[in-house]
Amino acid sequence: LSIVSTALAYTFWLDILAYMHTTEVGVIQVLVPVISALLAVFFLGETITFVFAIGAILIIVGLFIVEKETEIVQE
Repeated sequence: LSIVSTALAYTFWLDILAYMHTTEVGVIQVLVPVISALLAVFFLGETITFVFAIGAILIIVGLFIVEKETEIVQE
């Protein structure tokens, strides 16, 4: 099961790279742990801990900072 899901993930990843720039895809990569944890909450009944919430907030804030810096550099 893990081999099939990993193969599918890499296939989707390479398909996305065909349509988007690597920097845009990198942003998606950073969100994978947050999305995975949220899916675990909904499908597996996991609980969101304080540490997870802080980590998710830091990841999202970091993405906003990077995107803001990218906009400034492109101008």
